[in-house]
Amino acid sequence: MARTYGLHLIRRSLGALAATLALVLVVFLAERLTTLVEMLIKRNAPLTDLPLVLGLTAPEILITAMPLALLIGIYRALLESRDGGETVALAGAGVGPWGLMSALLGLGAVSFGLVVFVAGWVDPLARATREKLFLDAARAVVLDAVGNGLAHDRVESLNGYTFVSPSGGAGRERRLLVFAPRSGRVEQIVAASDYELIELESERRYHLRLWDVTVSELALDVPTGDKGDKTRAGGSGYRLGTVARDVDLDRALREPVLGDQPEFGDLATLIRTAATDSAKKGHGLRAAEILTRAWLSIAAVLLAAIAVSFADGRRRFFVLPIAGAAMIVFDLALVRMVRSFGATTTAGGLTQGAAAVAILIAGLAAALIWRYPGVVAPRGGRA
Repeated sequence: MARTYGLHLIRRSLGALAATLALVLVVFLAERLTTLVEMLIKRNAPLTDLPLVLGLTAPEILITAMPLALLIGIYRALLESRDGGETVALAGAGVGPWGLMSALLGLGAVSFGLVVFVAGWVDPLARATREKLFLDAARAVVLDAVGNGLAHDRVESLNGYTFVSPSGGAGRERRLLVFAPRSGRVEQIVAASDYELIELESERRYHLRLWDVTVSELALDVPTGDKGDKTRAGGSGYRLGTVARDVDLDRALREPVLGDQPEFGDLATLIRTAATDSAKKGHGLRAAEILTRAWLSIAAVLLAAIAVSFADGRRRFFVLPIAGAAMIVFDLALVRMVRSFGATTTAGGLTQGAAAVAILIAGLAAALIWRYPGVVAPRGGRA
């Protein structure tokens, strides 16, 4: 009977769950819409790419949206079952609080697996694809600027290298300044009176030729004591004449995506990296955060049933928002538990997260057993 009850509850909640999940995703994506549009405009990417960018952003929202969708979907399904007398009939047939809890935990476990898969494997791939789209747009802008002449006082940054053209025009009137990434306290500036960029047989590699090249190394003496001290600079320079070499400008654009950053690694890679390299603490923390927050799907279904037990009369209009606020508090508390309480390894973060999750789910289970009569029928169990 408990199994039949569980299947019935899942069938009844699937429609509301899907609709609620879609609504929550739309709300979260709308909140990020302005930022994504600004990024497209800043990178000179076509706005027609916006639907694709939104689609690639959705997976990273699922880890937050799924628990809220479960809370609302299960709440509505249980409330409709109770109002229709179904819960009373099932309770009369012998289905007790453990039967209800097993059905809820089964649905929560499936949702937990879905969240882990999406957050651990789909989301990193979607993030990399989205970043590649932005970087391809930036590549087109930078290559056009360097190849065809930069506008007056225009600055283009390329993974630490900054290209500045103090004068427009063409031919020998063009000038190019390249500020290389800082090495320690030394800034290196490469200046050329003219430049030429030619693509090599469409291989995404280029031949860069610079005329009248001067290299300056600017040493910065940064004060560390009194705030009244000022930064002092001194340096040296040398002339190279005409320089020509083959360059791979795409490499600088690819490095942010292909670089060893936690948000672009799948869950298995994060755990393996954190286990073999203790210096990469961020990988372990991200893995622990994904696995810990995924358990909120279990907490959400239990909290939804508890909320139904209080939804009697006018209170039903206030119970769901209060339960939603509680879910947000749980999320923030679990994230803080993993990030800020001193875990130095993946195992340490998972241990702290598992302890917090166990206490949370045990507390919710005890509260559901206590409030089970209110789930079956309003007013403490009276039909």
